[in-house]
Amino acid sequence: MTNDVITALVLFIISELFVINAFFEQRAALNVSRELGYDIKPSVLPSWYPVTNIFRILSWGCLIYMFFMYAWYLPVVALIISFIVTSIIPVPKGKYVKMYKKLSDSGKY
Repeated sequence: MTNDVITALVLFIISELFVINAFFEQRAALNVSRELGYDIKPSVLPSWYPVTNIFRILSWGCLIYMFFMYAWYLPVVALIISFIVTSIIPVPKGKYVKMYKKLSDSGKY
């Protein structure tokens, strides 16, 4: 494995951790919205949430780079691990606490 592929893998891991954290934030807001019966996402999602799209593009770019420059199985394994993390691991309790705290601090709800 060359240094370029290792760099792409590290960039993928860092960007994917950022995306997964944002996913958990969004998922917690969605669950709280469902529980309360109205949309609270605009007022409780972090201000940096739109930046997540840049990190998604970076993740996919790293996967494509690894696919063409190293081997096909490395990005496939990375995608499977990412899928498992977002599908099986539940949203941490701290994310819900954070959402309810933002709601109580905002005074809107």
